[in-house]
Amino acid sequence: MLLTFTPEQEELRRTVEEFAVNEIVPIVKEMDRNERFPRHLVKAMADLGWLGGIIPAEYGGSDMDFKTVAMIVEELGRYSQPVAAVAGHLSTAVGFGILRYGTDDQRQRFLAPAARGTALAGVAITEPRSGSDVAGMQTRARRADGGWLVNGTKAWIDGAGDADWFITFAQTDPEKGKQGIVALVVERGMEGFTTTAYRDKLGWRPSAVGELAFADCFVPDVNLIGEVGEGYRVAMTAVTYGRLLVASRLCGGIRCCLDASVAYAKDRVVFGQPIGKFQLIQTKIVDMALGLDNARFLTYRLAALLDAGEPARKEASMAKLYAAETMMRSATDAVQIHGAYGISDEYPVARMFRDAKVSEIVEGSNEIHRVLIAEYELGFRTVPASG
Repeated sequence: MLLTFTPEQEELRRTVEEFAVNEIVPIVKEMDRNERFPRHLVKAMADLGWLGGIIPAEYGGSDMDFKTVAMIVEELGRYSQPVAAVAGHLSTAVGFGILRYGTDDQRQRFLAPAARGTALAGVAITEPRSGSDVAGMQTRARRADGGWLVNGTKAWIDGAGDADWFITFAQTDPEKGKQGIVALVVERGMEGFTTTAYRDKLGWRPSAVGELAFADCFVPDVNLIGEVGEGYRVAMTAVTYGRLLVASRLCGGIRCCLDASVAYAKDRVVFGQPIGKFQLIQTKIVDMALGLDNARFLTYRLAALLDAGEPARKEASMAKLYAAETMMRSATDAVQIHGAYGISDEYPVARMFRDAKVSEIVEGSNEIHRVLIAEYELGFRTVPASG
């Protein structure tokens, strides 16, 4: 049942597919070449209710469940990994922390505009010297009259070039470790806050990934998410739900590689027959098909657990790790099947190959997820009761 959809969900999936074919496919190459994400796509997806996702209607959202959000993201991921990420960002890495730990005022101020597509948002965890080691962050926040002064740098932050606000994590007291972390919403235009977008990236080229810099940036108390010392829990919420987003869009990417490879293998003739008749080509296609089904199972199992309110930390790591590895392998095989055409932009597999490599790093590298899964299995790490 994890991989079956209701008639309403299936109708929505067809709507997403139609949108992608009509709105994304005609500009996807231009987006990649120009490193530009068209803002009109954000508003279009918001008007369709996709950005609102799991956010309640009272905060401008669509009251979806996580399975539906994962389905939308997967379908969009067949055509563009960055577009798929934007569609699911508010429901997962960005918005759920505010939904769970924020105040009603914060939900109205931050979630509602993002759900309507009038504001873009990001999550600022990674730093030049810390990524998976969240507790080792160097960005500092110290008390000031009516708020906090933030100093430090965040690196490789999605939306750095265009987002309007960021859930930013900072350490108040290094001696407290995880208990000293706070979550603050830093808004573009705040004094002492600057951003720089990275250019000429290997993959994820349309996404405005970059650096955030804080120099005595004042953030008022009304922008503190949760309690002092609760920031680590907010961060773990962001990464757990963010891993559903990554795994979902990667399932779409794997499907893209499989579909493109099947079509090319049936059309390309060598030695008088389609290359799909050769067993080595068939083996690559079989591996993609098996990998896709397994990745989708792990992804939708994770969605079901999150819908049930389970913390699902281990399952999030398993879904992200497996989907990322399968996407990289599938994209590599797809390029090989396409031969010289595989490295051109005539077919989508070169773009998927570049984006696949990025996905082995973001939301926790594949290596760190192997460590996490092993520690859960060995009992060295326990899953919290909630969050």
